[in-house]
Amino acid sequence: MKDHKLAAIVFTDIVGYTKRMETDEEGTMKLLARQREMIFPMVKEFGGEVIKEIGDGLLMMFTSANRAVRFAMAVQEKLKDEELTIRAGIHIGDVIFEEGDVFGSAVNIAARIEPLAPAGGICISADVRSQIRNQNDIITTSIGKKELKGVDQAVEIYQVISEELEESHKRVPFLKDLWQRRVIQITGIYLLMSYLVKIGIGFMVKEYMLSPHLTNLIWYILLSLIPSIILISYFHGKKGVSRWTKIELFGLSLNIIAAVLVLVFVFKGKDLGAITTKVTVQNEDGEKIEKLLLKNEFRKKIFIFNMENISGDTSLDYLQYSIPAMMVHDISQDILLTPENAMIIYSKMADAGYENGVGLPLTLMKRFAEQRNMNYFMFGYLDKDKDEYILSVKLYDTKLIRLISEFSLQDKSPFNLVDQLSIEIKKAMGLPESHISETIDLPVSEIFTASEKALYYFSLSMKENVLKNYADNVRLLELAIQEDSGFALAYVVLTISYLNIGDIDAARNSLEYAKENLLYKLPERQQFIVKYVYYVLGQQPEKALAIVKMWVDLYPDDLMAHSTLAERYAARNMFEEAINEYKEILRIDPEQYQYISTLGDLYLQLGNFDSSLIYYQQYAQKLPQQAKSYRNLGDYYSLLGDNELARENCLTSNKVGHFLVNC
Repeated sequence: MKDHKLAAIVFTDIVGYTKRMETDEEGTMKLLARQREMIFPMVKEFGGEVIKEIGDGLLMMFTSANRAVRFAMAVQEKLKDEELTIRAGIHIGDVIFEEGDVFGSAVNIAARIEPLAPAGGICISADVRSQIRNQNDIITTSIGKKELKGVDQAVEIYQVISEELEESHKRVPFLKDLWQRRVIQITGIYLLMSYLVKIGIGFMVKEYMLSPHLTNLIWYILLSLIPSIILISYFHGKKGVSRWTKIELFGLSLNIIAAVLVLVFVFKGKDLGAITTKVTVQNEDGEKIEKLLLKNEFRKKIFIFNMENISGDTSLDYLQYSIPAMMVHDISQDILLTPENAMIIYSKMADAGYENGVGLPLTLMKRFAEQRNMNYFMFGYLDKDKDEYILSVKLYDTKLIRLISEFSLQDKSPFNLVDQLSIEIKKAMGLPESHISETIDLPVSEIFTASEKALYYFSLSMKENVLKNYADNVRLLELAIQEDSGFALAYVVLTISYLNIGDIDAARNSLEYAKENLLYKLPERQQFIVKYVYYVLGQQPEKALAIVKMWVDLYPDDLMAHSTLAERYAARNMFEEAINEYKEILRIDPEQYQYISTLGDLYLQLGNFDSSLIYYQQYAQKLPQQAKSYRNLGDYYSLLGDNELARENCLTSNKVGHFLVNC
């Protein structure tokens, strides 16, 4: 028997049901059970009736549109915390009851409206809306007239707006919206925590001597994830559980991919491990020695310019040069530091118009420090107040020409002044306190000299040495040693000076005394020089070669070590090995132009004329104002029998060098 009745029909289905069944049939069946468990009791609670299940869908009937809509809203609210997501369509109209089932246009229209609802949403017909229009707490918005299958005329469809959706429809100022979604608060907290993490990682890097690149790596990772933090907080910053959207998943994936690409690009090739490594080297006696070596990338290299005497007392001028010399000797005790004395480029300073090697402008100091591949450079001003020396020092970052630190020290002893200065410089360059306190740092008076008179003579000798006035250099160094017989460095420099004036016996005696009695006072690099010269003078070529190889292994950036090894190879006719060493020097410092010419000579001895010509031409391009550039090419073309080019380069050499050589 058929029974007609006015009823509100609610039609629902589970979002993504078909796809779920294909991938997880068992889990999807559990969702169906969960739907029955949750929704069936709520239908009764709102005075409705479940007519039947249609696959994943439910057909329900209520006595009024108000009850039907409120039921659907209650269901969607409850499902916020659930994995189950449904959509609902509602229509009111005349239905026919027959054998426990319902039929009629109201059922068909409700079934056609349901797919129009978004996931977790509710759509209703205009008839339903007219029934609930006086319900102020139910907000709806039209989504337009829709053509429904089996319905002659288009039906206007409305979407029920939840509280959250209603808030999003209101026009809220951009910044206020971000604040309400707690984007600003969450992002701010994230940035603060990221900065604290960076500080913490930086502390660990310093304390445990890890790669400084780790700090930047962590910082880059944290900053690169800011878009993800903003995206997550925008959609999930408000209270309550929100489902993940496709926009979020796509945005997060894109952010992660972009972050990985940036990190690979920025940190490719960077050493992220410890800054030290253990190496096994072989000494001159064939014994294998294991040493802790600082990786070259992490050495802090500092170029120490001469101090400028501003006291007005010219008798203190010697300290302009001796303080940097003592500084180099003192901080060479630290494995993390590689110091160089600017007196090594005295001729360049003189050529630039600074014959005393003081008073250079910042830009020139930066250029000289860069040429030596130094990370930092320092200079200072020396004054005196009564019986106390006053030293004002500035430390600069070479690349950025940025002032790192400046400070003043004063003491009655120049040796104590240097000891204090070394500690301050280490702190200014960021060496950890624990490392500074645990590193052996003997007073400079113990490892250099404790005699101001000896220091005076040594300082005067330095200038004579760079000017190649070797006889005067020898005289001054001998006076220094008379004042302090334990002045190890003076013995080493004196040995080299004796060799320069051809006094082999005196050189041998000086060096042997230093090696046997004073070697411990010298930095390790200088110990290699002493041993090397000692074995050369003692005619022990194998040991000389072994010690210089060890020197190169432990100090791979030491140009003097590489050039010494190259000379030993060349002396033994090992030209290929010598070539490799000179090329390594040019890789470390491309401005060591003299070795470009040397490479041309070595390739010529090997009979590799093409390579020889390439290096001679490179040398001429780098130094077009030097006669040697064209003399090299003239000799080369003469050897190959090209008399025209040989004569042309010979004439150019005469012109540039003001020679009168017969071409």
